[in-house]
Amino acid sequence: MFVTFGSNTKNQHMVIVLSPESVNITEEQFLGIMITDSSYYDSGNDYSFPLASDMFSKPLKEAKSRVRLYLITFLPNQCVVGTVINQIKTAPYYEMIKQLNERIFGVIL
Repeated sequence: MFVTFGSNTKNQHMVIVLSPESVNITEEQFLGIMITDSSYYDSGNDYSFPLASDMFSKPLKEAKSRVRLYLITFLPNQCVVGTVINQIKTAPYYEMIKQLNERIFGVIL
């Protein structure tokens, strides 16, 4: 889904929702991780998780999309622009969470 950050309503970013829907509804916010198509920060770090169309229910619009593993935040439900536009499949979702745990939190499961 697309979200806006803060008062900058013109700058929209795609995110993957990490929190369960029941929490999103109850707390009126959700835990999201940002998707980008920029490779600007990729040089010399392991903090991006590359995405491919076969990881989703529908093809991605940007072939070079990646998740910024360090850009995790709680977002209020009112920052959502539109509706769910795609869904990550289970196996790549778990791999993304595994990489997040290892690269950002230093947790090897």
